[in-house]
Amino acid sequence: MRKSFTVFAISMLSVWSLAAHAQLGGLGALKGNKSESKDAGSVDLGAKADKFSADAALIREAVAYSLLQIKAAVEDKNKIAETKKAYESLKATTNPKESAAKAGTIIKDAGAEVTLALKSAETQERIKNLSPEMQKKVAASLLAVGIASLKLPKLLEEGQGILQGLSSNMMANMSRIGPLKDGLSSLGEAAPKLPPIVSAGFQLLKNAKVNAATPTEGAELKVDRNVTFPE
Repeated sequence: MRKSFTVFAISMLSVWSLAAHAQLGGLGALKGNKSESKDAGSVDLGAKADKFSADAALIREAVAYSLLQIKAAVEDKNKIAETKKAYESLKATTNPKESAAKAGTIIKDAGAEVTLALKSAETQERIKNLSPEMQKKVAASLLAVGIASLKLPKLLEEGQGILQGLSSNMMANMSRIGPLKDGLSSLGEAAPKLPPIVSAGFQLLKNAKVNAATPTEGAELKVDRNVTFPE
């Protein structure tokens, strides 16, 4: 168990490094071959752009709801009302662009706060005293954040390649370039925030003796839109 956690922690540090590199533009040098450039306006490249946008939306949503669930489980009672308000606002939003903006704000605002909370002895005691159902919700939320974190470097790299291809014919691909850039920007900003949350969270679960599955890049990322709040 200890060996498994150590290997996982090392992999998360590697992902963190790659994600930070991507955010700083390290993946901007990714070179597309000539066939990709010629194919910039093709249906195939357009389909890849649409898939990237869909994957980016899935990651944003999964991470945002997961962070809200973690906050709901470990926060002081005087802070839970604010978290519940953010949750209800996100869940009620049907416009994709507005939903993406709200999810991005949640990730941006909650990242450092959640990491700090997960490292505290007070939070460890709270986790131990949660109901088994709530412990499972926290473990599942950390699993989702972990899977998202492991998927992000490859997704960012693919997005950079697609953007390069589309940019060779900007006028024809303008409708896709905008959302693609937005996705790359928001994911690039989110990527460095996730590994510290996952590392601190899984260490916390281990210390609290709460079972949790180990995230893998190939695992299916699921969105749980039903955040449970303590009564």
